[in-house]
Amino acid sequence: MAPLIEELAAAYKIEREYLSFEIRGVGSGAGLEAIAEGRADIAMVSRELAPEEKEKWPATLLAWDSLAIIVHPDNPVNSLTLDQIRSIFSGSTLSWIDAGGGEGQIQVVTREEGSGSRAAFQTLVLTSGERITSLAIVLPSDQAVGEYIARNPSAIGYASIASLATQTKPLILEGQEPTSQQYPLLRPFYLLIAREAEDEARDFINFCLSPRGQVIIGRAYRRAR
Repeated sequence: MAPLIEELAAAYKIEREYLSFEIRGVGSGAGLEAIAEGRADIAMVSRELAPEEKEKWPATLLAWDSLAIIVHPDNPVNSLTLDQIRSIFSGSTLSWIDAGGGEGQIQVVTREEGSGSRAAFQTLVLTSGERITSLAIVLPSDQAVGEYIARNPSAIGYASIASLATQTKPLILEGQEPTSQQYPLLRPFYLLIAREAEDEARDFINFCLSPRGQVIIGRAYRRAR
């Protein structure tokens, strides 16, 4: 979410040059820890919220994002089912031949624990309590996932549709492309605000929901309004 918030902050500051923003993309879990400990005014969370999180902090739904399943462009696989994705990422399917592709072992790539992308993926895909295979490569950002897959033809991972590396290929999932409204891996983008935050932080969130803010969001994501 950090690049999106940076763009929104830049637009918000045009008429408020006295303001400064410090924006860190450190993962949803770390963001919640920061507002809980008084180190941040707003937390960016890219997954569904737990009931206790909604009760603790005022939350604003900002946008909807597609979590794309990506492979190397040379991979002959163009589409998979949710069951196939579940089997691959849990480590039950190890070979691309078994997934309808060419020869070679599958290299799973995932985000780190505490990442909103990983939490959303686990909720949407690993619905029967499976865990991501311990053989997976763990990387600290969607950009790093894309860069790794662009260099490794046997790899498969997931990333925000707005963060896709040009050298990767997003797969069709359950017959739906990531840009489709019926795509099965949609996750929310939330902004959570500390209750003691200054009014300027609340005004920024209102700007994000304004027509001007929603135009910026709509360039890459599905708008919340």
